[in-house]
Amino acid sequence: MSASASPAAAPAVTNTPGMSALYQRFCQRLPERVATLQSGWRLWQVSNDGKAPDELVRGLHSLAGAAGLHGLDELTHRARALEQALLAPEARPAAQASDFEALIACLKGLATAP
Repeated sequence: MSASASPAAAPAVTNTPGMSALYQRFCQRLPERVATLQSGWRLWQVSNDGKAPDELVRGLHSLAGAAGLHGLDELTHRARALEQALLAPEARPAAQASDFEALIACLKGLATAP
């Protein structure tokens, strides 16, 4: 199943007094995660060997775990599916571009949610 099976709607986030400190930290780190993923993606696009950079794969793996910890199932699914797709020997940036863009849009939506 493709990670782009559904639109890139950001999961609902509310910054309430009851929001855990761990979840607040997760949300605060989203811009950093986006930058790391985008950097890894750019490296992959210009790589000569076609293999996805470790920083990109690790970033997706870490994101999937952190999102799962906070019950963000859609984000977990998108990150995990993209990670698995990138590990396939035939993986190429052009083939995963729409899934990557959908994941980034979801992260940016979370980062800007009230």
